Amino acid sequence: MKPAGAALLTLGCLLLAFPGLVAAEPYIAGFAGLSLTRDRDMEIVQDVAGAELEGTLKGVEFDRSTVFGGKAGYFFNRRVFGGNLGFEYEVYHFRPDINGQTIDFSGTVLGSPTTGTFALGEADISVFTAGLNLLYRIPLARSRRFPRGQVQPYVGVGGGVFFAEFKTQSSNLDQNTDVDDTDVRPGLQGLAGLKFFLSRNVALFGEYKYIHTAEFEFKLKASGTVLGTPATETTTLRGGFTGHHFNAGLALHF
Repeated sequence: MKPAGAALLTLGCLLLAFPGLVAAEPYIAGFAGLSLTRDRDMEIVQDVAGAELEGTLKGVEFDRSTVFGGKAGYFFNRRVFGGNLGFEYEVYHFRPDINGQTIDFSGTVLGSPTTGTFALGEADISVFTAGLNLLYRIPLARSRRFPRGQVQPYVGVGGGVFFAEFKTQSSNLDQNTDVDDTDVRPGLQGLAGLKFFLSRNVALFGEYKYIHTAEFEFKLKASGTVLGTPATETTTLRGGFTGHHFNAGLALHF
């Protein structure tokens, strides 16, 4: 089973696997929003027919994208400093693609120190995340209708596993060839949000999330010709993702 399918299956079975959670306050939610991935340096090693380039690409720019996902979790009934602790399991997807760009390069070409510019081609990047967060919320505007509070600000910290796929085309062969690779790395995240309950069980929420991953390594290889001579192009790119997600969604509490 693919990672996405396995994570979604786990999400769907979470509450069924732990029937005791009903004694607390379980919930499920769906959300969508905007993902902004920060510019960052990437390391590159490229070999075309024995001619090697190695160095750093300065300030690679990533596209903004939509983000969407779902979560399931629960809060403990016991109060801690006036609030409640809880945890949630979530899955989400975003696409920090790369548009074609010319950026600064520092490294070596054919073993000689070189600084200059590098033409980085377009790349499609797909990131799927399965994460676990520890949460703390404060119940505000409590009443008989909303015993847990109609307004609930919350904060959380967590970690996750990030599955990334990188697709692009070879850039130095006579005919461009599609190349791709996948990698899996851990990451950390922090979040803050606010829930507003429309009824005792239905809430709208807005949420900010900060993410930071370990460095991915994508190994890309293509075969073809250079000026009619058979050749191979191999490229290794290393870099992680740091970004900001702004989400809104609907939650069902039980």
